[in-house]
Amino acid sequence: MADPVAAAAPRQALDAASAALSRGDRDAAEAAYRAGLAVAPDSRPLLTGLADLLRDALLTRGVAAMREAVELYRRALQAAPKDISILNSLGLALRELGELDPAIEIFEAARQIQPQQPVILCNLGSALMGAGRPADAQPLLAEAARLAPQDRRINSVHLFSLCQLSGARAEAVVAAHCDWGRRAAAAAAPRRRMPLNDRDPDRRLRVGYVSPDFRRHSVSSFMEGVIGAHDRRAVEVVCYAEVAVPDEATARWQKLADRFLFVCSLDDTALAERVRQDGIDILVDLAGHTANTRLGAFAEHPAPIQVEHPIGYAHTTGLPAMDYMLTNAWLSPPGTEAMYAEHLFHLDGPIASFTPAAYMPEVQPSPHLRNGHIRFGCLSRAVKITDATLEAWGRILRALPGSVLALNYRDFAADGSARRRILAALERFHVAPERVDFTYTLQHPHTLAYYHSLDVYLDTFPNVGGTTTCEALCMGVPVVMLAGETPIRRVGAAWLGPAGLQELITETMDDYVQTAVALALDSDRLRQLRGELRRRFLDAVGDHRRIAADYEQAYRRMWQAWVRGMAAAGL
Repeated sequence: MADPVAAAAPRQALDAASAALSRGDRDAAEAAYRAGLAVAPDSRPLLTGLADLLRDALLTRGVAAMREAVELYRRALQAAPKDISILNSLGLALRELGELDPAIEIFEAARQIQPQQPVILCNLGSALMGAGRPADAQPLLAEAARLAPQDRRINSVHLFSLCQLSGARAEAVVAAHCDWGRRAAAAAAPRRRMPLNDRDPDRRLRVGYVSPDFRRHSVSSFMEGVIGAHDRRAVEVVCYAEVAVPDEATARWQKLADRFLFVCSLDDTALAERVRQDGIDILVDLAGHTANTRLGAFAEHPAPIQVEHPIGYAHTTGLPAMDYMLTNAWLSPPGTEAMYAEHLFHLDGPIASFTPAAYMPEVQPSPHLRNGHIRFGCLSRAVKITDATLEAWGRILRALPGSVLALNYRDFAADGSARRRILAALERFHVAPERVDFTYTLQHPHTLAYYHSLDVYLDTFPNVGGTTTCEALCMGVPVVMLAGETPIRRVGAAWLGPAGLQELITETMDDYVQTAVALALDSDRLRQLRGELRRRFLDAVGDHRRIAADYEQAYRRMWQAWVRGMAAAGL
C-alpha cells in the first residue's frame, strides 16, 4: 500500500516552491524542492523544478550549481528517457557548462525522437555554432525558422547566426533580416494605431528603454552611466525589463530609472499596449536579435519614434517600424546606409559610455617582462574564431616562435571539438599544442584579472568583440582588430577610434598580422600602452553626461521632425 505521506509530498513541495517563487524567494523555493525530494527522491517534477532553479543560479552559485542541475536532469530522465523537455533542459545545462560535445549528443537524441521540433533544431544548431561548426548548424537553424515563422526567439537565433558566418554576403544577411521584418510588420499591422502623444516640440520627452539585460550583463557596463546621467529636465526615463531573475545590477537600474517595470508576464501585444498607455514618446531597443528580444512589441509601433541602439546588436533589426539606428562614423562609415532597414542617426561621439566594474583591478606590468615571451589572447566564443582568424593567428605565432596564444571562454571549458578544431588549424602553421592555453573563468572578477596574463589582445574577424575590447583596453592590453564591411564587424572600431587608437584598426589580413607582430616586438611601445590605455580609453568614452547629452540632442531632433510631420529620412 502506497505511503500517503510520500504520495502527497511532491504536490505539497511543488505548491510551496511555486508560492516562494511568486514572491521572489528563491532560497525558500530551493528548500521546498529539497524537502520534497527527501521524501520522494524520484519525483520528476521536483527533480526538474530544482534543476531549473539551479540552472538560473549559474552566475551567483557557480559551476557546482549547474553540475548538480545536470545530475538532477539525468535522474529525471531515468524514468522518462524520451521526454523531450527534460532532454532539452539537460542539453542547455551542458551547453552552459561549456560541454559542447555532450550537449550536441543530447540534442541529437532529442531530434531523433522529434525530428521536426523547432526548439530542438534551434538549440542543436546553436550548440553546433558554439562548437565552431556553422556549416552543420545553418541548415538546422534555417529549418527551425521555417517551421516556426512566428517564433521570435527561433528566428532571432537564426538571424544572429547569419551574422556569424564568415562567408555570408552582407547583402544576403541584410535581406534575411528585412524579410523577417516584413513578416513581423504584416502580423502586427492589425494592432497598429496612430499615436496620440502631445505634439509640443519643446516639452520634456518620455523615453522608454527596452532590454532583457537590465541585470548582470555587458549592456549594463555601457548604458548605466548614460541613463544615470540623463538630464531629467529634458527626459523622463522608463525602463521595460524582460528580466526573470533580478540581481544586484537590476537593483541599480531600478534606482536609475524614473520608472522601472518588469515585463516578462506581458506578451508583445500587451507590452505594446503598456507603452501606449505610458505615453512613451521615444522607445529605444537595446537588444536587437539577441536572447529574449522584444522586437515583436516594436513591430506594433506603439511609440511615435522607435530607435535601435547598437550596443546589444550592431546590425539592422530589419523592422520597418524601427525608425532610427543610433550610430557613429566609426561603426557606420559613409556608404553603409544600405546595410540598415533603419535610418541612420550619426552621433558625433561614442555610441555609448563605458563604466568599468567596481572591482576592476589595477593595471599590472606587461607579462612578457617577466615571462620572456609574448602572450597573445582572446576571450571570444568559438564560433567567432573562423578559419580566416585562425590563419592570421597561425601566421603571427609562426613569426614569433616563443609566443603563446591564450583562449578563455566557456566553449573551451572541456577538451572537445572546439579545442581540437583550433589546434588542428594552428598545427598547419607548425604551432605546437602546448603553445595554446585554453581556460574558462566563469566569475567576472577572475576574467578581468585574466587580462594581467596577456600582452596583446587578438580580436576575431570578421565578427569582432565589443565588451572584450573595452575590458582589454581598460586593463592596459592593446587590441588588434580587422574591421569588416558590415556594422557588426566594425564594433571594435567604435571603441578604438574615439580613443585615438586608429593604428590598431586594420583593413586586411596582411595588415592585421604585421600590426600584431610589430607590436609584440616593440617592448617599449607595449610598456607605454600598458600605462596609458585605461586613461585614454575612459577619457574618450567615460564622460557619461556628455554622451547622455548627445542622446538627448538626438532624441529632440527626432521628436521635432516627427512633430513637423517629417519622415525619419529627413534628418
